[in-house]
Amino acid sequence: MNKSENNLHLLPGLYLLQFEAICHDNLIKCLNELLTTELEKPKYGCVNGLNTFISFGHFLDESIFLYESLKHFSILSLDDKKAFTELPRYSDLKVVRNNIHTYFKKGSFDKKASRIIEEKLKEYKLDKPDLLYLLRNDISLVFQIKNNARFLIGSDYFIYHCIDESVNKTWTGLDYKEYAAFISSSIKGIASSIDKTQYCLSDLILLEKMPSIELFDFKSSDLFVSSAVSQVSTFRLLLMLYQISYALILVEEIFDINRINEDDLWSCFFIKLVAIKYDESFDNLQKQSSNPILSKIYNNEKISQQDLQELEKVVFKDLGSKEDYQKYYGAKPITILIREINGLEKEAVEKAFAEFMHKYNLNRNQTEFLRVLMQFLEKNGHMDLAQLQNEPFRSIGSISQIFSEDRKQVLDLIAIVKAINEVVQVA
Repeated sequence: MNKSENNLHLLPGLYLLQFEAICHDNLIKCLNELLTTELEKPKYGCVNGLNTFISFGHFLDESIFLYESLKHFSILSLDDKKAFTELPRYSDLKVVRNNIHTYFKKGSFDKKASRIIEEKLKEYKLDKPDLLYLLRNDISLVFQIKNNARFLIGSDYFIYHCIDESVNKTWTGLDYKEYAAFISSSIKGIASSIDKTQYCLSDLILLEKMPSIELFDFKSSDLFVSSAVSQVSTFRLLLMLYQISYALILVEEIFDINRINEDDLWSCFFIKLVAIKYDESFDNLQKQSSNPILSKIYNNEKISQQDLQELEKVVFKDLGSKEDYQKYYGAKPITILIREINGLEKEAVEKAFAEFMHKYNLNRNQTEFLRVLMQFLEKNGHMDLAQLQNEPFRSIGSISQIFSEDRKQVLDLIAIVKAINEVVQVA
């Protein structure tokens, strides 16, 4: 098998990469127009934070896209890929991408979050209170101002977290500008090599009135004291809040969403962007094994109405509104969505089918069908019975054919799947 045949499985990803490269390039051009306009003075906070909030959310997305594109460069040129990884800012790109994809890992993240908190306290001399303690602050909270009310949408902890462990941990304004230029020019280079005529993207339209976003200096100690969860969990939630708030504000308050909805290509691009933010947040929640409600969902245990209310409190109050959720996921219950995103624990699936496996002496085809069924449920957490007529089951054979000698086996399997589905359906 030659090199081109080895890379055939990457071709669909390459086509998607080309489409997204053009979208990202257009997005960069449009946001550059926004980021170069003169800002109004803040009404309540210390600094007008619109440009800071949007630029960091934006370049985070660009960083992830650019890094994930590298595996497809080998189709075009291994030399180009090698040359790119040797660029001075590539190491920063790798750090930023890895930071945002690992912020939900419980063990290492806990230590990292605690270290960042302690470093900021020491930097602003707040680790040991003195006479000037009340005059100092170590963090900035990001608020959106609506109708003279403040709505928390993030913190500069997000920035410190993204650049943590880079070669130059203390980035200056010049570092940020050089990194942004590196990301933009790299994506522009990819986009310039693509035939854009096949996509026909419409122009994005900036709304006339921009959202009011302001930065407020704050003491982390005051923030953590007022939080109902631990320091590390508060830190984690602030990262999640920044991610989701950025995506929603970008789509709904920076650009004309009606124009986006009229263009199928832009609509697909932005729906994916927003959905990923929510999906990563649920991944984030999954890794917090101390949460007993999530543990129940992953272990196929029945949850109560009170459990559901606690879960909705996190999703609808801490991570976004109920309207935001319904816009992107419709009427799908939160519990089912979490299952579909994160699946079930392997032990929970094995327990659900244990009696069936003990009761029947299965032949090889039946054993293979059961193995695929259990793997599907472990990965997806929930299954529509109609799925049994599709892959990965179709290539094995229909359930009625595989278990043709004993209809009771078919009924028992269907009952088990229904029971797994019903566990997360709260009346």
